[in-house]
Amino acid sequence: MNPKTKSAARLRKELDETLRAAARGQAFLITQPGEEGLILVPRKEYERMAEECRVLREVSEGMADLAAGRVYSHEETLAYLEQRRLQWNSPGPRKRASDLRKSKPSLLKIHPPRRKRSLTG
Repeated sequence: MNPKTKSAARLRKELDETLRAAARGQAFLITQPGEEGLILVPRKEYERMAEECRVLREVSEGMADLAAGRVYSHEETLAYLEQRRLQWNSPGPRKRASDLRKSKPSLLKIHPPRRKRSLTG
C-alpha cells in the first residue's frame, strides 16, 4: 500500500475527503515542514500490520530460544502434557497451573519454563 502524500495544511482543508478515502482503504503520509511525518492508515490495515509484527516478534523469540538450546524434545513435551491431562481429569476440585506446580513436585522435573519452546516432529 503506497500512501498518498498530503501536507498538514492541505489535510485541514480536505479533512472530510481524506477521511472518506482512508475509510475506503487509502493510506496517507501527512507531512509538516521540519517534521518526520505521520502515516494515516485504515484501521483494518493497522490491525493487520500489528498482528504481523506480533507474529514476527514471536518467531524471533522462538528462533533465539532454539539457538540458545532452550527447547524440549517432542517426547518430553508429550510426557508433560500427559501428566497435566491426568491431573486435570482426576476427581476433586480443579487446580490452577501455579497450584499444580506447587503441589506436584514431580511435575517440576519436566515442566518447561515459560520461555522454552517445544519442537514437534
